[in-house]
Amino acid sequence: MNNVKITKISIIIFLTFICITCKKEPSENFPYAQVSLSINLITNPIGIGTAIGCPNSANLCTIGAAGKGILIYNSDGITYIAYAALCTNFPKDTSAVELNSTLGGDEAQCPKCKSRFLLTDGSVLNGPAKYPLKQYSVSDYNDGTSLLIQN
Repeated sequence: MNNVKITKISIIIFLTFICITCKKEPSENFPYAQVSLSINLITNPIGIGTAIGCPNSANLCTIGAAGKGILIYNSDGITYIAYAALCTNFPKDTSAVELNSTLGGDEAQCPKCKSRFLLTDGSVLNGPAKYPLKQYSVSDYNDGTSLLIQN
């Protein structure tokens, strides 16, 4: 009887310790934006291993999270990946990551915090950002001549 009581108390103490010491990673506080964008690949070609900011004109860049636009990356000539161009380190300050040709066609960088992101999967290459770029769904239509980007 005494052993059972000690075992129960030990389990309760152990579970209490686990609950107190385990801290959940803070969630990303990323603003939501409805995205539904069609890109014509004939008028906006994206080379393999390169990316474009969308829309191409800075004057039209009002889509995506906080209106900072979308980056579209072509990984292999068939697969396209789209990301919100909003830096995940400053989602409330609305700092946009930029394509930087000196980094290579598969990287983007935030000019404010200097975080670098890999466009093949959106991951952080170099912080201080902790979270990857927000990814959008991409599907092709019109016999592969157009992309539909949505969330």
